[in-house]
Amino acid sequence: MHRVIIFSMSVMLFFACPTIAVLLPDQITESETDCLYPSLASSDDGVTMLAYVVKGDPIPMDFVQVRALATVTSDAMWYTEPETLNNGGRPTICWSRTGFHCAFVSGPVIIVYHSLPDFSWDHENYSIIATNGPVLGIDLFGVHSDAAGPDVFMAVHTITDQPDGDHHVMYASHTHMSGWSELSWVATETEMYSNPQITWDIGPAGPWPTIFYIGGDQGNNIMKHTTYDFENGWSSPEVVPGDGVSTPSSFSGEFDVITRWGMEKDILGLGAQPTCPCGTIHHQSYEPGFGWQATTNQTINYAHYDWPRSPNLATDPEGRLHAFWQQLSSTHTMEPWHTTMEYRIYDDGVWEDQNHLIYGSTGYRNIGDVVALAVAPSSHPVVAWTERDTIDGIPQPSQVIVARDSYLSSAPEQVIVKPELKLSAWPNPFNPRTTISYELMAAATVTLGIYDVAGHLIKELIGQENQNEGHHTATWSGRNSQGQSVPSGTYFYRLEAGGLSVIKKVSLLR
Repeated sequence: MHRVIIFSMSVMLFFACPTIAVLLPDQITESETDCLYPSLASSDDGVTMLAYVVKGDPIPMDFVQVRALATVTSDAMWYTEPETLNNGGRPTICWSRTGFHCAFVSGPVIIVYHSLPDFSWDHENYSIIATNGPVLGIDLFGVHSDAAGPDVFMAVHTITDQPDGDHHVMYASHTHMSGWSELSWVATETEMYSNPQITWDIGPAGPWPTIFYIGGDQGNNIMKHTTYDFENGWSSPEVVPGDGVSTPSSFSGEFDVITRWGMEKDILGLGAQPTCPCGTIHHQSYEPGFGWQATTNQTINYAHYDWPRSPNLATDPEGRLHAFWQQLSSTHTMEPWHTTMEYRIYDDGVWEDQNHLIYGSTGYRNIGDVVALAVAPSSHPVVAWTERDTIDGIPQPSQVIVARDSYLSSAPEQVIVKPELKLSAWPNPFNPRTTISYELMAAATVTLGIYDVAGHLIKELIGQENQNEGHHTATWSGRNSQGQSVPSGTYFYRLEAGGLSVIKKVSLLR
């Protein structure tokens, strides 16, 4: 167990540093089976909680695991061991004034776990919420302040009357004294995949829950929103202008919604997805006093077909909007070309491309469909995704990668991974040795070295060697150029070949 008691002193030092450095990735899981569906939440005391699913093997039963991490990567970084909550599907996690909350479907019910003060989880007092039918999605919003009312809001998407199916939007809330309420109806027979997302609006004594959802029929999509007054119930649903009125909605798939502290509301969502792997992702905002603004297309065109997926939104105390999604690009023959993780910040009316902050954000890599984003009250972003390596032609289990703000003393210069150069190390973390694998698309002169966090070369594995096209490997046994064992810690391996340079991280655990 790696629970650390001294983290509060070290993490608090970073709150005065809202500027994003480099989002340095860590492979968080080391499972022998696939890890999927990451979800993130960050607290105001420098802790980020990760939840994900671990595929069962040989028993075909999936389990939800959680672990706590320091929100920033530093010389004092820490983490907890994975903690299994229960068998279940894709989790959703949030942070509120009463701690972290993790909800997921387990059989015919929704289970919600709550964290304890030491960031472990209460396995004796979890909540079970009955549903009216199969659950297709859950969204949580945690209230950070000590305002009156519930501390967590939940929106749930259920379906009944199968096989045709009526889609329903439902709501539950949590208070510290009473626990979780039963699910109540918000909207019924929405006809389409409603995908409800929950945020907040201002009430007289505290936040009120606001739910956005999609209704209508195919080709006539309608996005609506409704707010819950704790005395008078749900307001009459309002249509987001343009949706299903004069033109079809710009949103007809997955979407995320958020309320910023100036009461602006933002939607980031997928447009109509054709049968081929191509599509669009859009942003629309509401500004108090000015109403809903025009929808803007945020799709980045890299190839003949581009397919955005898994939109995420978050905000920071400065009022900036953070957007994060995954995008698969394919050639005109439908051949996957590369996958990117798209990161944008919307500040003072301008979108700024932040992809360069995610170390190794591009490349032809097997990245999962679901990505996650959280921004701490200290303004530090955290992103997560899953990635599957292939070693000697054999696919490895999908693992969760988390990238956090990096304040290591001095890491090697960041170089973005390009599609033409593939590089990985397995196992990672390792002891006593790891195998570094890479592929050359053409013959090249190759240099491969190991560096410490200060950027010093400690071991050259390959020096100016001419190598042919194809797959190559090199082994590092955790020793420096003098043959001495190096201590446990984080190291970087850097490959230079054919004018390209790629750096990745590996951890030695003795």
